[in-house]
Amino acid sequence: YVTSNKPTEQTVWISTNYTVGAPSTAIWTQLIAPTWPSGSDWTFVSSGDIDLSAYTGNSNICIAFKYASTTAGAATWEIKNVVVIE
Repeated sequence: YVTSNKPTEQTVWISTNYTVGAPSTAIWTQLIAPTWPSGSDWTFVSSGDIDLSAYTGNSNICIAFKYASTTAGAATWEIKNVVVIE
């Protein structure tokens, strides 16, 4: 279930210098998911491919899923079947 603020409430990030337990010290780059669900329903939607070719050969990659909400409105974000292919 999503709200109209989905691109800002639910984001995907990548880092090449993340240290376990210290996310605030890493440099994060936001990745853009090309596809979002169309409305307020519970249908799973494929996000589409996200190009990670700029990170090929880097051995220290961390992908983060960030969810933000307010007391005025909170969506549900379920992540399923994440696949990274080299």
